[in-house]
Amino acid sequence: MLNSNIFFPGRRNKGFTLPAILVVVGALLILAVGVLLITGIERNTSRAFSDRERANLAARAGLEDIKGIFAKESSNDDYMVIQGQEIKASGATKVPSPYLYIARGSGGGDQLSYRYIPLFSNATLPPSSNAGSTIKAPDAKGLVGTLTKEITIFPWCDPAKVTWIEIPNEKGKIVSRYAYWVEDLQSRVDAGTAGNTKDAAGAHKRYGWKKGDMAKSEKTAKFPAPGLNAEESKPGPDGRDVEPPLDQVALYALDPVSGAIDTSTLDKTIIEGRKSLISPDSVLAVSGIAPPLTRGSDGRLTDLKARSLEENLIASVQPYDEQPVVPFAYGIDPSATGQPKLNLNSLLAKPPAAAVDEMAAWIKTALPKFEDRKGGFPDNYLKTLAASAIDYADTDSDATVSAQQMTKDSFRGLDAYPLISEVVLHVKYLGIANLKGRKVMYWQMILFVELWNHTNQKIAGKANISYENKLRPPAIGTGIAGDYFDSDELLGDPLQSTAIPALSKIGGKYWSGDLSLPNILEVRLEPNQYQFYRAVTINHSIDVGTSSVFIDGITPFEISELRPGSSGISMMWNDQIVDRSDKLLRGNTGGTPADFEYTVGTSKQVGQAQIPSHSYGLPSKG
Repeated sequence: MLNSNIFFPGRRNKGFTLPAILVVVGALLILAVGVLLITGIERNTSRAFSDRERANLAARAGLEDIKGIFAKESSNDDYMVIQGQEIKASGATKVPSPYLYIARGSGGGDQLSYRYIPLFSNATLPPSSNAGSTIKAPDAKGLVGTLTKEITIFPWCDPAKVTWIEIPNEKGKIVSRYAYWVEDLQSRVDAGTAGNTKDAAGAHKRYGWKKGDMAKSEKTAKFPAPGLNAEESKPGPDGRDVEPPLDQVALYALDPVSGAIDTSTLDKTIIEGRKSLISPDSVLAVSGIAPPLTRGSDGRLTDLKARSLEENLIASVQPYDEQPVVPFAYGIDPSATGQPKLNLNSLLAKPPAAAVDEMAAWIKTALPKFEDRKGGFPDNYLKTLAASAIDYADTDSDATVSAQQMTKDSFRGLDAYPLISEVVLHVKYLGIANLKGRKVMYWQMILFVELWNHTNQKIAGKANISYENKLRPPAIGTGIAGDYFDSDELLGDPLQSTAIPALSKIGGKYWSGDLSLPNILEVRLEPNQYQFYRAVTINHSIDVGTSSVFIDGITPFEISELRPGSSGISMMWNDQIVDRSDKLLRGNTGGTPADFEYTVGTSKQVGQAQIPSHSYGLPSKG
C-alpha cells in the first residue's frame, strides 16, 4: 500500500485548524454572553434609575399640585378648611377616613355662595353651593371616579380612596401617576412647642390673670389673653417669637392618669427629647413608649397612653403667613370682599380723628347694614366702635373722643380710664334767715360719684366731675313755684353759691376742683375696682321772698331735670371729657315731669345708678 502523505505532503498540517476554530468560536460565545448579561444589567439599572426619577418627578408633581392649590386658594384668610367624613358602615370596626376641603365664598350680603376645593386627588370638582346656602362638606365618594387608589391614613381609619392622576409623555403614553391626601396638622397638639417645665420643681406652669399667678413682671397680667406665653415670647430677627407663645398647652394632660396638677413625667420626657422629633412615628419613641405596639381590631393602640399620644400629637407644625383680606361672609358687601383689611398699625400712626373717620367709613362700606343694630345708641355707632378699637390697640390711656359732645356725630373710645357707675346727691336743708328784709334759705348739696375701673389694668389719673342742674325755689305765698335758676346765676354768684373745692367753668359747665392744680381728685383703681369719691360740696343761699313770707316744714323744694342739657353729670379724665350722662338724677315715675321734690327742714340723700358707657350723645327716649 502506498502512503498517502507521500503524494499529499500538506494534508497533515491542515487537519489541526478545526479545533482552533472551535476554541475561538467558544471564546466569542462566552464574550457575547457576558456582553449581553452586562448590557441587560445596565439596561435594568438604567430602567430602575429612570423609574425612580419618574416616580420622584411624579411625587414632586403631586406636591406641586397641592402646593399650587394652597398658593391660590389659601394665601389669604377669606377661606375655611372644613372636614367631611363618610358614614360608618354597619359592622365596621374602623372609622372612615376624613376628607378635607377648602371652602371659599363669593358674592356678599344674603347672596353669598361657596365653592369647594378638595384637598385630595379627585376626578371631578364638587358643584358650588347655591346663593344663600350654608357651608357643607361635599360627598367624597362621588368625586374620586373609577381610577382609584386606597391610601392607608391612620391605623384606626379605613383607607382613604383617592384618584390616580396620570402623567403622559409627549406621545400621550401614560408614564407615571400620583395620588395625594392632605391632613390638617393644626388640629393636633404640636409636640415640638407645647408644654413647659417652668413651675416649681420642673412642673408645668400656666400664666393667669391673678396677681398671685403672675410671672416675674406685670407684663404677664397685661397680656391680652391668659394661657399665652407673654414673658419669654419675644420677637426674633425674622419677626417670629423666639419661644413659642403656646408652650402653656398642657402636654401632661394627654397622660390618661394625669390630674389637674402636673405630676406626670410625660411632658418632661417629650421636652427633653424634642431634638429627635423627625417624623410622625417619632412621637411615640420620644415619649418613651417601648415596643411592641399592640393594636385592637379597631386599629387603635391598646395601651391608653400610647393611643392618646398617637392620636393627639404631631411631631411639628410649620408656621405659615396669611394675607389679611376681608373674608367672604354673610352681610359683607361684595365691593369689600377679598380686599385688603385696614392696617390697624397704620391707623395708629395717624391723627385720632382721621383714623376714626377712615375706619368708620370702611366699616360702613363693608357692612352697610351693620349700623342698623345701634338701636337707641345715642352716639355715632361706627365711629364709637372705631375709636374703641384704636384705644384698645394704642399704648396710652387717653380716650379718643370727638371734638363736639352731645351731638348725633359724637363718639368716645374706651381706654384705661374709669366710668361713672353711681351718683349720690346728699341734699341738706341748713336753715333760714332774714337778711335786709328778704328771706334767705340755706341748702347744702354734696355730690358723690362711684367710679368703676372696667379694665384689667391698674389706672391712675386726675378726674373732675361736672355739677349741672336746674334749681327752682319753693312756692311761697301764691303757691306757685318760681322760675328755674340757671347754673350761672347760682354757681357764678359767690353770694348765692360757694363750692368746696372751688368750681372751674369750662365749656359752659362747672367742674369740681381747680383745674390749675394737678390731681385735685386723684384716682387710683385696681382692675374691676369700684370706689366712691366726694366730688364737691356746694352751699346755696337762695332768696325766696320778703321776710314776711311764712315757710313751714313741708314747703316743697325741687331739683328739676325738665330740659335736656340743663342737668346731668360728666367726667373729665386727665383734662379730657370721657364720660357723660344727660341726667344727674332720674325723677319719679308719675305723670309729672321728672323732678325730685324735697321739703323744707328735711335732709334727703338720693342715689342713682348710672349705665356706664351707655349714654354719651343726645338723650334718647327710654
